[in-house]
Amino acid sequence: MKKFWKHTGLALLYLAVFLLVQMWAGGLFTYGSLFSSLLASGGRLTPNVYENVYAHFWDMMDVVMVLCYIATFGMLCGLLIAQQGTRGILPAMGLRKPRSPEMLWAPMLLGLAAYFAVSAGLSLIPPETPLMQEYIEASSSLTAGRYPFVEILATVLGAPILEEIVFRGLIYGNFKKVMPTWVALLAQAVLFGLVHGQLLWAGFTFLLALALGLMDDYFGSIWPCVLLHLCFNAGNYLPLLFELDLTGMVVLCLAALLVVAIVFLVLVLYRRQGERPRPAN
Repeated sequence: MKKFWKHTGLALLYLAVFLLVQMWAGGLFTYGSLFSSLLASGGRLTPNVYENVYAHFWDMMDVVMVLCYIATFGMLCGLLIAQQGTRGILPAMGLRKPRSPEMLWAPMLLGLAAYFAVSAGLSLIPPETPLMQEYIEASSSLTAGRYPFVEILATVLGAPILEEIVFRGLIYGNFKKVMPTWVALLAQAVLFGLVHGQLLWAGFTFLLALALGLMDDYFGSIWPCVLLHLCFNAGNYLPLLFELDLTGMVVLCLAALLVVAIVFLVLVLYRRQGERPRPAN
């Protein structure tokens, strides 16, 4: 029981650090912007001051997110060093050399296929429904920044690397030490979905987290998870998707599901082939 609470507590501690640093960084930036605006206005709290702070925050959202990722990674490194010293930090995060490195093309293909499938599914929901309006509003906040390059850096590199370290490397890794694998898999997927907030977002990130957890189990490393997550997020920047009508999205969805099925079949057959005993000489 002591071991259970130890590893569960560590997993929740890493999650708390992930969430609190983002809240702290956003709050610090907001209050700093408010303070500078007050100085510029001679200390008068006018409506324009609040409007300027709000506009400045959204303009700098992408920069704030990158700083959050860097600060969170630094704090996680500090926690791990305090627990076990400087040795073994990367393996503790799940950043090990993956098994079957020749199969690393599969996570990338799965990431793109999953993005097409999710996009096709979302396109079937009428945009005027409240749930879809909430999703559109939540998604638009990711592209509110002033600097497109920083936005792409945060979305395509920052988020996949940090979220895989936190959820698959640290949280899932600790859960698996004290829970059956399937319970740990579901638990990390639920947490990953919940932190994304909006219902539709939480739904497909829950399913994505299940796939990422299985990918971690298969390769014994989160590097393939990073690749899958990276390609999934990179799909947001494929202009082809914005030119497709509903029929095209449905066709893409079916094609994506077919690709996913084929890739999983290849992975299973490849693993079974590798597990067969070699004939004696």
